[in-house]
Amino acid sequence: MTDIWIAGLGLQTVSQVTREVELAIRSSREVLYLDTGVATRSFLEPLCPRITSLYEESYSEEGPRVNAYEHMAARVVDAALDHPPITFAIHGHPLVAAHPPFLILELANALDIRVTVLPGISAIDAILADLRIDPVVHGVQMYEATDLLLRRRPLQSEVPAIIWQIGPLETCLHSMGVSRPERFSRFIAHLRQYYPPRVLGGGVYSLVIGKAEWKFWVRDGLERSKTMADSGATRREFLKSSLIAPALFAGGRAAGANERINVGVIGIGGRGTFHLQAALHRAREKADVEVVALCEVYQARLNRAASQVPNARTYIRHQDLLNHPGLDAVMIATPDHWHAPITLAALDKGLDVYCEKPMTHTLEEARIVRDRVREKKRVMQVGVQALSWDRWHKVRDAIRDGTLGKVVAAQGTYSRNDQNGDWNWPIDSGAGPDAAGALRIDWEQWLGPAPNRPFDADRFFRFRKYWDYSGGIATDLHYHIVAPFQLALENEHPTRVAGMGGLWVYHDGREVPDTFLTAADYPGKYSLTIQSSQVNEIGPTLMIRGTKATMHLGDEWEGRQGRNLSTARIVPETPFRREFRARWDKDEIVLEGVGNEGDQKHVDNFFNCVRSRETPNCDADMGYKVMTAIDLSVRSYRQAKVFLFDPKTERILNA
Repeated sequence: MTDIWIAGLGLQTVSQVTREVELAIRSSREVLYLDTGVATRSFLEPLCPRITSLYEESYSEEGPRVNAYEHMAARVVDAALDHPPITFAIHGHPLVAAHPPFLILELANALDIRVTVLPGISAIDAILADLRIDPVVHGVQMYEATDLLLRRRPLQSEVPAIIWQIGPLETCLHSMGVSRPERFSRFIAHLRQYYPPRVLGGGVYSLVIGKAEWKFWVRDGLERSKTMADSGATRREFLKSSLIAPALFAGGRAAGANERINVGVIGIGGRGTFHLQAALHRAREKADVEVVALCEVYQARLNRAASQVPNARTYIRHQDLLNHPGLDAVMIATPDHWHAPITLAALDKGLDVYCEKPMTHTLEEARIVRDRVREKKRVMQVGVQALSWDRWHKVRDAIRDGTLGKVVAAQGTYSRNDQNGDWNWPIDSGAGPDAAGALRIDWEQWLGPAPNRPFDADRFFRFRKYWDYSGGIATDLHYHIVAPFQLALENEHPTRVAGMGGLWVYHDGREVPDTFLTAADYPGKYSLTIQSSQVNEIGPTLMIRGTKATMHLGDEWEGRQGRNLSTARIVPETPFRREFRARWDKDEIVLEGVGNEGDQKHVDNFFNCVRSRETPNCDADMGYKVMTAIDLSVRSYRQAKVFLFDPKTERILNA
């Protein structure tokens, strides 16, 4: 259900309105549009009985243009609150006309109003086609001149730039009372920070499309401009040639072959510090990544991170970081209850996402994230590092070769023995919301969607012990075992899930169990059991059991010394020893090079996919299906019932 459609009407001289836009307008109780033309009104009137032009009531010759934008956004949001659904219609692609739609999105997000953006073909599409700029290959920066100047947005000198509506810089309406010469000189001075004078000297062009003249500026090396008449093409042919543009407008900037990926790191505790170090390692090794923004609610952690990346901008609130100019991707390592909200907000900003496991706090959140990743066509990697090791890809290949026969069961553990209490990390004395300086914690921001409660240092520093922010062993440890099994066997939802265990030893106020079992059955007709403890390190060895042979893998991560193996043994079942020997010419198969390869490969896989747009090793679909087994095992434990799940409808059958 949508409250506001932000819809593109296409070029002002060409009706390039999609079927989706037309249906949105017909479904709206009011259309508010930004235009003074009779043609636009004539087009809208048959589709919606109530249409309102915001142009006259918003713009004032005496006031700054930004006031007009704010007025428009407020009018649209008021209408959506009063009589949804409504449409805000604007010519071209709605997110190219930067100010009003972005202000609407910000207000709507704050008020929990649902917004859908529906694009139309814009003049920028035509400009890209005319200059033969492929945004996927070259990358491209696009700004309205006023927006660029008022916000002092940074430009990248090696990437083509299109700056439109230079002409309105002349007017008092845009210049906020500053004279035209001074306005232009400030504009050129800003550009000279990024481009040499020789480029600026010959870089202003005009492109004529029908009767509309568009002025823009583009990087040196693309020194050509023409009209449709010059090209001999029809308008339809001319626009058809701009079909490269949807790759750009899908959201976010496409990283060009020689362009750095601008990254923001959100949450800089234990795992977040690793994310930061992994991104900096990539920057040193490949020089294709740059950490430009850092976010953390605890000032001491933020200060430590900032000392490692002095040029990065720092933020307390992730909402502010997501508005950082030129951002391409974020790495999220907050408590689990924030994973889905931050991921969704980042996706809506057109950003790619690396999120620490679990992908979300709940199964329902995971489905929403999976669907949003598909809708926005973004790259998402869930932080299960083992999925980028050679280990599980070799295991999958061996299983597909038929070495095990029909797989009937898989088992594993992620166990520890910490008598001081696993997850009882140090608490910084004096830190909290009432502290000053480095010890200050923004507790309200940290709680976010979790239930409100007074500050509790144990909850902040040891969040994995509490259900409001974590799923305990299941979300922190079992996720690391379920995901590799699903890569090796089949990426599918389970059909039946149970969780068992208890708080047998730790009595330190924690809510989650210290010993836990996840059990699941799958459509592929095999069962999964993962049994772990934080007070005994000897869990079941990692094993995949087939009708003809069994694969022995030792431990996946931790456990007793001597069980972290770099080899895997495939041993035939007794009735099939002779057949195994005849087929494989050996009594058992040993897979070499299947040990722990650390974390960096997984982060590198993410950045490689940001650049190539390929699917990463632990994508959102994998993360969602893993979350089904994980979250339902938590619910089973807490509710004392076995859960049934339908993989086709993706619904719990006995909720």
